[in-house]
Amino acid sequence: MSDGYIRIRRGHIYEDAYNKILMMGEEFSHHYRIIFIDENGYEEEGADGGGLFKEFIQEVLKSAMRDAYGFFLETPITRTYYPNPKSEEIADYEAHFRLIGMIVGKALQKGILLRCEFSRFFLNLIVGVQNTFNELKFLD
Repeated sequence: MSDGYIRIRRGHIYEDAYNKILMMGEEFSHHYRIIFIDENGYEEEGADGGGLFKEFIQEVLKSAMRDAYGFFLETPITRTYYPNPKSEEIADYEAHFRLIGMIVGKALQKGILLRCEFSRFFLNLIVGVQNTFNELKFLD
């Protein structure tokens, strides 16, 4: 990773992100390029001119939103995401949410449009806006 590249196995995108990016800490805010490794262990062809990094960001978040991990739940009406209140039961849940925060932050830094949509009441909590009764209807 010190060479400006992050090597990510296609079949283990979230796990590799967790193991590599989390330990980078603030260094992740620097410029890095993604190299995807295929199922045979070979580097995929193509240069990362931003598209591979965008794909990586989107795939990590897509993986994190899956029910299998249990980090997020989906609202029934708007189908937007919010943190699962039971995520505290997941081993190292704080580290996982730190990684997700780093990924979202990097997306904001790079101007990458995210495919996952967070619930309004969750976004309000993040930016310090008081939720009202109107926001609760999306959760119920």
